[in-house]
Amino acid sequence: AALASLELMEDGTAREGLEKKVQYLKERFESTAKKYGIPAVLNGRGGHFHWYFTDDVANYRDAASSNTANYLTFANAMLEQGMMVIPKPLSHHAISVSHDDATIEKIVEAMDKALAKVAEQNK
Repeated sequence: AALASLELMEDGTAREGLEKKVQYLKERFESTAKKYGIPAVLNGRGGHFHWYFTDDVANYRDAASSNTANYLTFANAMLEQGMMVIPKPLSHHAISVSHDDATIEKIVEAMDKALAKVAEQNK
């Protein structure tokens, strides 16, 4: 297993796959947030990412000023669905090469339900 992992890392397959998956999560998260009228972005690369409840994050100040209440509602809703989400607004999350397309779709479905809870909270 270790040798196979090293081979994936050496030829760039792992990083490329993680980049695509994070980009897909970003697109789905942001389009779903927009559907619910919630200002939110997903920033990340190479398997690491985080959700921010604000219009844009260019630096630490932007990240630190994102909507904490919305993030906590989102994080708790994700946890309720079995997703391992850190309930701290500035902590990052990660996926690995073991997260297949079916798992990524489960994350997308969970994000939709969690964003619906955020929208409900903001009514």
